[in-house]
Amino acid sequence: MYGKPDIEKTLQLLHHKKPQENSEISFSYNVTFDGVNPFISTGTAPFIIKSYLYDSMMFRSPAEPFTLYPLIVKVAEVPKDRTYVVFEVTEDAAFDDGTQITSEDILFTFNLLKNKGRYNYQVAYKDVSAEIISPRKIKFHIHNGNRELPLILGLMPVFSKAQNEDAFLRQSMEPVMAARAFQIHDLVPGKTIHLTRNPNYYGKDHPLSCLRFHFDHVKIEFFRNEQAAFESLRAGQIDFFYERDLTRLNRSYDFLDDKGGAYKRYEVPTGYPSGLYGFVFNTRRSPWNDIALRRVISDIFSFDMLNRYYLYNTEQQIKSIFMRSDQSDYQKKSDEDLTTHRMKLEKAFLALKEAGYHFENGVLHDANHQKIKLNILLSKPKEEKYALFLQWMLKDIGIETAIHTVDDSLYQKRLKHYDYDMIIDHRYVSGSPGIEQRNFWGCTGRTTEGTRNYAGICDSDIEAALEALDKARTKKELQAAISEIDKNVMEGHYYIPLEARLNHHIIARKDLALSPYGVDYFYRKNI
Repeated sequence: MYGKPDIEKTLQLLHHKKPQENSEISFSYNVTFDGVNPFISTGTAPFIIKSYLYDSMMFRSPAEPFTLYPLIVKVAEVPKDRTYVVFEVTEDAAFDDGTQITSEDILFTFNLLKNKGRYNYQVAYKDVSAEIISPRKIKFHIHNGNRELPLILGLMPVFSKAQNEDAFLRQSMEPVMAARAFQIHDLVPGKTIHLTRNPNYYGKDHPLSCLRFHFDHVKIEFFRNEQAAFESLRAGQIDFFYERDLTRLNRSYDFLDDKGGAYKRYEVPTGYPSGLYGFVFNTRRSPWNDIALRRVISDIFSFDMLNRYYLYNTEQQIKSIFMRSDQSDYQKKSDEDLTTHRMKLEKAFLALKEAGYHFENGVLHDANHQKIKLNILLSKPKEEKYALFLQWMLKDIGIETAIHTVDDSLYQKRLKHYDYDMIIDHRYVSGSPGIEQRNFWGCTGRTTEGTRNYAGICDSDIEAALEALDKARTKKELQAAISEIDKNVMEGHYYIPLEARLNHHIIARKDLALSPYGVDYFYRKNI
């Protein structure tokens, strides 16, 4: 959506408040890091700092369906068929060192990300070429008919062509030369990043800057688990915390009463589909490439029991990737309420026998007499309860299960190389699904490291649906493609779905000078 958005009117409608001088916010982030470049696959850089240290060419409003506002560039020309887009650099756009941004910098960045950036950039830009029209204008040609690409290109960062390309490709604690609203004031690798507002930022007086950034100082505390971060909140050492744990939510928030109103808890509607949260089989490995085995495990898993024992009987199992939206008409059927666990087991034993599995001393074996063993890799201790529940259920069909909870750095490394049998993943989806779906489900991700296709999916029907999604021209065509992706992912039993909890975010924070929009935007940019 390009349109002609009225920024000033938007700010008024959102009750915007400018930040107070020397205002500060601190919050937690549950990863570690060894650099601050989130655009390459080398090392581990916190995605959270992307919006603070690297301006994208245009600003995407989270309050509107894929609407972009001018920032570094504005749209000079785009035809109805969207086979190309021309961007024009705004007059005041400049890098952190004060150097004017030019179309050559944009071309340099595009080629760098297309050829050597993270997988998602390489996928998005592979059917795009670019040419310089003038020092301030650049034209991108789109060769695959994907109507979303002009918008995707508008979200590209811009790096200075004067910098060394090799330096960009090495993970470092020094940020790449770019246009940035904040600078790194202090940094302790793996522990803290303290950011301060950049006094030389070209957009410091731009209305969008006041909307995007409410504080002069931002301090990010990195923790290896959520409980440690929560204890920091309870001790008053951080200002903002996103709550994901229902047990903690129901049992550990009495401390709010002791803070005299200094801290409050909010529920912020997401407006997004549920996404897909659950156990993920790595189908690159045997025997998890056998859909018959995956189906049996999925069928005996009782979400109803999990909900009663662990989730306060308040949650609903995910039946569709796009649950709670009108984007897909697919809805996975379930006989949860109609079938006893004993009946499920009887059905499972018959299905396993038909698929060539057998039991030896109560342990499930394949046709080659190899034991069926499942290793579940976790990084969050709070998810151990889910893994233990699955382990308990799998005992009934003779599957040995081991659970390994590792620190985040090792987890991210193993995730990158797909070194696991099963993980628990939350696949967030956009309110406007598009090219990112290929990163989640596309065949290339089965063999290419560093993608988000954690299940190793390569399905011809899904590939066809991804092509249809790229070329969709109407809402009906878009929804048909999304429904086909939804159906084949869900019925492929790549995931064992868990609860759909993203109808709202639960946030605990100090009573800070944030507008309602600020709370929501802050969350969406920092999960």
